[in-house]
This record gives sequence, C-alpha cells and structure tokens, in this order.
Amino acid sequence: MKTTCGTPGYVAPEIIDPKMPFGDGYGPSVDIWSLGIVLYIMLCGFPPFLHESTAVLFQLIRKGEFDFPTPYWDAVSSDAMDLVSKMLVVDAKSRLNAEQCLDHPWISVSGPEAGRTLHSSHHAFMLIRKLQIFDNVDPACMQAVCSCLKVKKFPKGASVIRAGEIGDSMYFINNGVVKVLVEGREIDRLFTGDFFGEIALTVSENRIADVLSVGSSLTKVDVRSVTEETATGDTELFQLLRSDFEDIMLKFPVLKSRLASIGLARVKRQAKIVKMVSSEMQQDEIDNSMPAGT
Repeated sequence: MKTTCGTPGYVAPEIIDPKMPFGDGYGPSVDIWSLGIVLYIMLCGFPPFLHESTAVLFQLIRKGEFDFPTPYWDAVSSDAMDLVSKMLVVDAKSRLNAEQCLDHPWISVSGPEAGRTLHSSHHAFMLIRKLQIFDNVDPACMQAVCSCLKVKKFPKGASVIRAGEIGDSMYFINNGVVKVLVEGREIDRLFTGDFFGEIALTVSENRIADVLSVGSSLTKVDVRSVTEETATGDTELFQLLRSDFEDIMLKFPVLKSRLASIGLARVKRQAKIVKMVSSEMQQDEIDNSMPAGT
C-alpha cells in the first residue's frame, strides 16, 4: 500500500508528498479527503481543485485552498459546507475521521431534509453542464452564463419565438417541450436539456422559425412522451439575453464559435426543409388546379 496511485483530482495531499510534516502516508484520513472531494462535486457539479496540468493540480491540492463560489453554492446549507471544509483539511491529523463525519449535524440532523427548492441558478448549472458546447470549458464560463439566466414560463400553445422578428435572446429548456415550425409546418421538437435561439445571436439577427410551447407534465413521465393533449404544466425555460450573451462571448470566444457552428448547421437544415415545403406546396397547387379525372 505504499505505491502512489489514484485519480489525480481525488488524491490527498499526503499521498502527493509523503514528506509533508503532518502526513503519515496512506491511511484512513486519505479516504476522508477523497470523500470530501466527492461530496463537493455532488453538491455543486465540479471539483474544488481543477487544472489541465497535473503538476499544477497537485500544487493546488497541497495548498488545500478552495472556496464555495456563487451561484453554485447559494442553495447549499452552511452545515454542508462546514462538513466539506472539515473533510478537506490539508493537515491529516486535523481532518475529521469517519465517526466524526457521521456525527456531523449535516448528516445526523439535516441529512433527512428533503424537498428544499434549489436556487434557479443551481438548476441552470446542473442543466447546462451536460451540454456538449460546454465540454472542457472553463467553469468560470458556465458560472457567467448561469448568473445571467432568467426563468421564463410559457403556457401550452404560447409563442416563444416568431419567425422574422429580431432575436434578443436564446433559451435553454429546463422543463418541458417546444415545437419548431417553418411555414406553419412542424419540423422539430426540442426537450428538456436542449437549447434554441442561438441562430439570431450568432448567425443572423432575424429569427428563422416559429417556436411554440407544447407544455410539460406535472407527473414524472418521459418528457418525450409529452404532447399537446397530455401536457398539464408550463414549459420552463432559462433565457440568456443578447447583451449578456455578447459580454460573455468576449471573455469566452470558444463558446461563441461552438454556438455559431451549431447555428449554421441548423440554418442549412432548415433551408432544405423550407425548400422541400415550398416544393410540396407548389405541387399541391398544381394538383388542385387540375380538372378532376385528368
């Protein structure tokens, strides 16, 4: 058990440097540190120590300096943060042991508490962190996006976007379904976790399609099974305004590049659909103008 090993981000300081004055090498306290890292990630979605360079990451871990940044920790209790802080103590001898962790108020008193509503920005973070456009992006970028998002609710059948209008925002679907229409014909449906409206912010100022709310279900069902007939709740969206979008893109141009690429692909796809729809409409007009029996 003397070999230094493990996933870098979860390794305790005394494993990185066994010569540290307060480290005894591998022992139970090492597991408490790793569990502290796991708990931190479970509560906010990202690790307390993060860097692309393993060498720099190890330096950060040895220092053991971390914080609880807003908005990700806004809805997390002080007891939870206290437990994390006492598990991630560089001095292994001052770190909580397993028994002390179990006796901590957050476990023994606050643990069973359920149903507390999370801050909307925390919900937003948990939603957008799953999107591919945020893969390997600086967590500060996601923090900037989440801090600007505004909750918008649209009842079933309500218009979210109208084709031809100048776009002032893009949207992330937090709960529910929307349908995309071109020339009055439905061409797509988007669900919880999808986003739309980026075209007007990255490619063209004008909206190129109509987007209507289909609604959501108040019961736990597969969101893809929600229809106009079965929807019982509003569609909940996170809105990112153009002004906020432009400020964020100046700091994180990689995100704008990714969104523009997706936007261009959607424009090309919808152009093909418009052409196909127009062709079908022309054919219908021809068929309707022909005398019966010909």
